[in-house]
Amino acid sequence: MPDERVIVIMGPTGTGKSSFVCNAVPPELSSSVQVGHSLQSETSEVQPIGWVNNDGVKIKLVDTPGFDDSRDGVTDTDVLKMIAHFLEKEYRGTVSRITGLIYVHRITDTRMGGRSQSNLRMFHKLCGDDSLKNVAIITTMWDKVRPEEGQRREQELRSGHNLFKPLLEKGAVMERYDGTRQSASNIINYLLGKESTTVQIVRELVEEQKSLEETAAGAELRGIINALLEKHKMEICEMQEKMKCEMEEIRKDMMAEKKKAEMEVARLRRQLDDLKRGIIVKEEPSVMDSPPGYDAVQPMDARHGRRASPEPGNAGLPCPPPQRKSVTQCVTLLKQVRSSSKIGPEASARLTRRILTIADGLESSVELAQRRRSALQLTLDFGSIQYLRQSMQEYPDLLVQAQNVWAEAQESIKIGVSDIVHNMRKPKIVFNAKKRHDFVSGVVDTMRTIANDMAVVEDWWTPVIHDNRELEDAIDRMGASIELDNAIKPVLRRILLPLTMYCKTYTSSVIELRNAANGI
Repeated sequence: MPDERVIVIMGPTGTGKSSFVCNAVPPELSSSVQVGHSLQSETSEVQPIGWVNNDGVKIKLVDTPGFDDSRDGVTDTDVLKMIAHFLEKEYRGTVSRITGLIYVHRITDTRMGGRSQSNLRMFHKLCGDDSLKNVAIITTMWDKVRPEEGQRREQELRSGHNLFKPLLEKGAVMERYDGTRQSASNIINYLLGKESTTVQIVRELVEEQKSLEETAAGAELRGIINALLEKHKMEICEMQEKMKCEMEEIRKDMMAEKKKAEMEVARLRRQLDDLKRGIIVKEEPSVMDSPPGYDAVQPMDARHGRRASPEPGNAGLPCPPPQRKSVTQCVTLLKQVRSSSKIGPEASARLTRRILTIADGLESSVELAQRRRSALQLTLDFGSIQYLRQSMQEYPDLLVQAQNVWAEAQESIKIGVSDIVHNMRKPKIVFNAKKRHDFVSGVVDTMRTIANDMAVVEDWWTPVIHDNRELEDAIDRMGASIELDNAIKPVLRRILLPLTMYCKTYTSSVIELRNAANGI
């Protein structure tokens, strides 16, 4: 197998990366490239496309999402992890070599704003100075500007110390891409003539054994997030002061803006936590698997076969993440039912509706947990108990409601067992009655196992609720005081950890259940 030449394309969202890929690859492959026609991102992950050119050279062109990705739920940390993981994997491969890196910039941009400059700095930190000789900076959308205007902007980009000049001085080249297949081919051919390179983030991760957060790109991203975090914290404090003296009508509007800023603070905090965790390569789980680390559970009460209640004084110990076995078993159950008609269409439809109802309840429990988690995080961030006090006043039984979701789900599954058993006993003419009986018995056993596992998660909430009660008592003792008491901080962190893990675990589980149920 010949060596494979890898060329990676980066740049902000909406600059024309995917359009360039369409023109750079052979025509028969261009249909596999998603191209957006707005500033919304179309590239959701690292997308490599490979082919062999007329000279017998094996090429892989890699499209990547931008660091200012416009889709909800995709953060700059997600994008960094995707790109870093891909580059590290290529480095460890035996035949792939990074021979070129392309940075894409719109010539239509009248100025290079803060987000564009952040994108460029991230690109520079990922590559490192030694790899800049393998970099081509391409400017796009020349058909949308007057030639003299485009030429003036190009010169500014070349000469600006905070723009492309530092990269060009270290060996990068700047080229115009006019939107044609020939123009794209010329840029690709130029990079194919380069010697292979090892980009800086790969050297740091593999050779220097740094964590993602310790790399130059990770440190740059951490700085960007911290700056945004401080900005939003200041906004919240300023709004808090203004709200004291504004009229009721204006105060309502400011409260909405304040909540929006608080949500942004929580989102940025999650990004920092995600960056600290670094790159985790996920293997495809089997249908019965629980998420990593879910095997460390509270000891069972041997007499009742349930989770032991927390001992006095130990209730605040960090809880292990809750099991999600019941979710994977529900998915397995629905797949079994979908592939067989042995329990009948009516019973199958009722079971499907039951699982969808459980998914709705589960989504509600995640929202409840997230609401309390946000209040806890804001309390720690600002050192003030007012956020938590307000949350407890507005939603006094938040976590108990989340726990009750599992009790209701368990009861629903038990009723479902009775329904299917009753359906099985109806007189029917069946070609192979024994096979039908064995299948339905297996379904019933699976449902009973699901109910037992739901009881485990219901019990999982007990120490979390216990700590929450401890917090409520502590806040009552503080009276009118707002400053956060140091004795409360460990309890805050104890609750914050399991709530965070609960939200991460079951957010995807809701989607998983609905997809499985809607498949029937």
